[in-house]
Amino acid sequence: MNTFYSSTQSPLFNKDSVHFILTNKVSNSYNTSKSPYNSLNLAYHVGDTRENVQSNRQAIMQTYYPNKTLLYLNQIHSADIIDIQHTNLTTSLDEILLGNGDGIICDSQDYVCLIMTADCNPILMYCPTQRVFALLHAGRLGTTMGIVTNGVTKLQQQYNVIASNIKIFIGASIRACCYEIGLDIAEYIRLNFGNKYLHYDMSSKNSIRLDMIAMLYDEMLACGILTEHIEILSSCSCCDKRYFSYRRDGVTGRFGLFACIKQ
Repeated sequence: MNTFYSSTQSPLFNKDSVHFILTNKVSNSYNTSKSPYNSLNLAYHVGDTRENVQSNRQAIMQTYYPNKTLLYLNQIHSADIIDIQHTNLTTSLDEILLGNGDGIICDSQDYVCLIMTADCNPILMYCPTQRVFALLHAGRLGTTMGIVTNGVTKLQQQYNVIASNIKIFIGASIRACCYEIGLDIAEYIRLNFGNKYLHYDMSSKNSIRLDMIAMLYDEMLACGILTEHIEILSSCSCCDKRYFSYRRDGVTGRFGLFACIKQ
């Protein structure tokens, strides 16, 4: 397996009791999925064969999280978050689909959680004092719906988490350099969030680009997250061809952010 960015490399998370890995599309050891999903696609819903996706997921799990059960979602571009404490789970299965949503809250060492993306923001929120994390899929819709605020609020209300103790990692995602939007979306952003997140490029067919990272960052600060507790990977999924990108390629696979509480 090639080297993915992980919590062991992270200056913010390398001493914490949570482990995460951010995969990419290229694997030196496993090349299951074929074009246009090659080679480490983690999503069932994009047109790849179920057998290929299972093989890819199992390769990750056996390498990084042996003897754990994988939890994942039918992601629907919402602000809905599922807390595993409110579900009936078993450890007898290799993987479990939790249902519809775009976030998972987990405080158990028995499970590994997965969020899949191909331009949307994969986000880990972790509170070291309470040993609980939220894993979020934040696209434009989830971001404008306040999925970050929802995640922080649930951690506060259900686990007595203090916002200033939360650490956050944002993985590769489409950045303002590539995220061109239409006039209708730009007007919605302007009316509801202001002009500061819109980049107007009059030299390129009057294009308008959206800075979702800035939106997420400001929301995190408004929730009480400390600046020094936010790590943002400096990779645009559309620019960096190591990652799957729906904006760049259309039909394509999904990379993933995996997270688990350490034993």
